[in-house]
Amino acid sequence: MDSWLLYALGAMLLLAGGNFAFKILAKDFDFAKTLENKTLPIALITLGCGAAIYLFVFPNAPPAMLTWLAAAVLCSLFGYFLVIAALNTGKVALVGAVLSLSTIVLALASVRFLGDTFTPTQAIALLLAICSVAILAL
Repeated sequence: MDSWLLYALGAMLLLAGGNFAFKILAKDFDFAKTLENKTLPIALITLGCGAAIYLFVFPNAPPAMLTWLAAAVLCSLFGYFLVIAALNTGKVALVGAVLSLSTIVLALASVRFLGDTFTPTQAIALLLAICSVAILAL
């Protein structure tokens, strides 16, 4: 088995565990009320920590790397806020299924912006993934 697949499977299991933990927390704790008017300071602190790590770990890296790091941190941070909100009212399996569509978005973005290509079989698999999530969630 290729190492990228092992890493991806490990990440999938850890993220699924994180989402399950968020579901348990969301069941008994109102995150939206707690985070009210605190989102911007949290984002700024997170960006500051990311910038400090960037400057310490990659002192000679190009400035564009910092921009992409900031984008990754902000998207992840706000994404997890939305995951918590979704898990607060939805079933964890259905929320997880919809979240899995991020794979499709990533695949389409990689074709458009990174020049990746997919075989017809892989394209059919992506289409079937969309159909399966649509059937499950609707």
